[in-house]
Amino acid sequence: MLVALVFASSCKKKDTPPEITGKYGIVAADSKLEWKGYKNGGGHHGAFTVAPADITVQQGKIAGGTFTVDITTIQDFDLSVEEGRDELLDHLQSDAFFNVALHPTATFTITSQAPYEGGTEGAIAGANCIIKGNFTMLGKTLAISFPAKVNVTGTSLLAEATFKIDRTKWGMNSFSDPAGGLYVFPNVDIILKIKADK
Repeated sequence: MLVALVFASSCKKKDTPPEITGKYGIVAADSKLEWKGYKNGGGHHGAFTVAPADITVQQGKIAGGTFTVDITTIQDFDLSVEEGRDELLDHLQSDAFFNVALHPTATFTITSQAPYEGGTEGAIAGANCIIKGNFTMLGKTLAISFPAKVNVTGTSLLAEATFKIDRTKWGMNSFSDPAGGLYVFPNVDIILKIKADK
């Protein structure tokens, strides 16, 4: 999920901001948004297609951008068709989880950035930014933030991040009882790699 994001600019403190300004278009083929969900006895690993979007950069820093995730493109990497991959994907798109009939997309809108001072468990190596924004899923919008490794040049932008979101905060509460027969953990791992060209 998360979305998305995230993408965009050097957050290192500098006396004179670099004169890098303009719009950068996400290169879908070179970008990824992967997820890892866990349950009692195992888990699943998959991805969503990265939708094209523009990220606006001013003086080397992000000035705005909204990233949309098409939930209907959800993939699973760890099961074969014979092992029930299609059934899993249908279940994830049902009203027990993403409810794509009512909420086919999720969005992440960047609101601000700050230098990363370290100390966040699970942060990607080389993180230099804290990215803040609003993530909308299942019709609910919540603020999130996460460390990211971001580099911007005059021609390209690369952002990478690993972080967790708690699905239950957006109302995705199915199978969240540890005493139930199937327990799906609240936290979902998000792995982002966003490449954009000017």
